[in-house]
Amino acid sequence: MTEDYKAHKIQVCTWRNPNGWTPDVQITDLSKGDTVHTMPLRLPQTYATEREAEQAGLSVAKKWIGNEKSAL
Repeated sequence: MTEDYKAHKIQVCTWRNPNGWTPDVQITDLSKGDTVHTMPLRLPQTYATEREAEQAGLSVAKKWIGNEKSAL
């Protein structure tokens, strides 16, 4: 799943493990012109469905962007 949000590209990939689905998130800051900054986030939680994992990853990424971000 890929979504553009506030000059960032959010990519969420999910993988299945024995306990459910886990999201991995990559956030790319596109606001810096030619310089691209990418921040990977791995969420430790598992979810019952792939869709829930995708939505959780997207939600965490948007909160991170909205909270003025940690340093990239």
